[in-house]
Amino acid sequence: MLKNVLLATAIVFGLATSASAGVVGSVAGPDGGFSIKFSFTNTGPQDITSLSIDGSTTALNLVWDGVPSTSGTNSAPTSGTLSNSNHLLTYLWGAGGFVSGNILSFNIDPDTPGNSGFGAIVSDLLSVSVSVLFGNGSVFSGKFVDDPAEGAGLMLVENVAEVPIPAALPLLATAFAGLGLAGFRRKAKGTAAAA
Repeated sequence: MLKNVLLATAIVFGLATSASAGVVGSVAGPDGGFSIKFSFTNTGPQDITSLSIDGSTTALNLVWDGVPSTSGTNSAPTSGTLSNSNHLLTYLWGAGGFVSGNILSFNIDPDTPGNSGFGAIVSDLLSVSVSVLFGNGSVFSGKFVDDPAEGAGLMLVENVAEVPIPAALPLLATAFAGLGLAGFRRKAKGTAAAA
């Protein structure tokens, strides 16, 4: 029975952590390059209805110098806006706009607040946060990190919240240990009495 409980627990935790994010993002490298090109692919089954990119989460508190025109496969947004003192760039789509398999790309020149001539490089975009809203109401939240491939630039990873250990879990583990010990003692007594 204990094996069945442990197997069921492993399956539940495995299913909970294997959910697909539904979006892949990158910033073309090399890390020291001045040419900054964002690229996003909808890999999930749902349409993307909005995509926001926040530069305020970077070490340099980056701002976007405008809403760049986009390219890609059938994914032209219906609108693009800047907000939060130009830190937040948001694109919106109507139904059927940014569907599964579509790609959105754009070049941008980020700056720092008060310095419109700042020459940001790809590595300055580390920790840019991205929020994606899907047509079914689910949300992807991620940030850009260094791509480990040499000269590859940055890649988007999903923010994964730490799951706290329920307070009862240590008690449950203690109970299982106690049951195991009691079973071991009972078996040892039975073996000693038979001898």
